Amino acid sequence: MAKLTEEKIKAIQEAYLRIGTYSGVAKELGCSAATVRKYVSSDNSVVVKSSIAPFEGEITPVEMIDFDFVLYEWTHLIDEEIREVKKLQEEM
Repeated sequence: MAKLTEEKIKAIQEAYLRIGTYSGVAKELGCSAATVRKYVSSDNSVVVKSSIAPFEGEITPVEMIDFDFVLYEWTHLIDEEIREVKKLQEEM
């Protein structure tokens, strides 16, 4: 197995931060997903940056959530799934 250059390792790490999957990086850079994993693991000090900010607000009590809005505006559930969710709501 050939040792990778520092440039190739840096390219793998940068691509992983941009793409976020081992297989995606492997396809782009022409190496194996196992090689990508090796060079982006926590043992090799690669920090994955999250674009999601931590939640800093208060948690809404479940009783105050408008489930009809959640079911119809945010999801693509079929009628049977909606009935099952409503049944669970009644049990809560």
